[in-house]
Amino acid sequence: MAAIQCKTVFPERGVLKMTWTAVTEADTMTASQEGSRYPDKVVTVTGTFGGATVLIKGSNDGVTYFTCHGQMGLLSFTSDGGDVLIENYPYLQATHSGGTGETIAVTVMGTSYA
Repeated sequence: MAAIQCKTVFPERGVLKMTWTAVTEADTMTASQEGSRYPDKVVTVTGTFGGATVLIKGSNDGVTYFTCHGQMGLLSFTSDGGDVLIENYPYLQATHSGGTGETIAVTVMGTSYA
């Protein structure tokens, strides 16, 4: 079991890219505190799900997390998909449950107003 760290890069000025990759059913995904400086965000989840459900969660304190919302409702994925991320929590984390033979990737792209 591995804790998959969020990899954060800044591909250009005012743009943030956060990724959790090669996540299997035995792994967990760590939280990131980078996203709140980039309030306009989109999420994509891709891979082999093996029955897994992936949730995008946010927190104000890094302890208590809530499932975030997109234009289509809660950010809950059981297959490849994407949506905007409406809330701008200081902490973001992807979680997953219920999969076997899964290998998923979660990407959050954010832009700032500046």
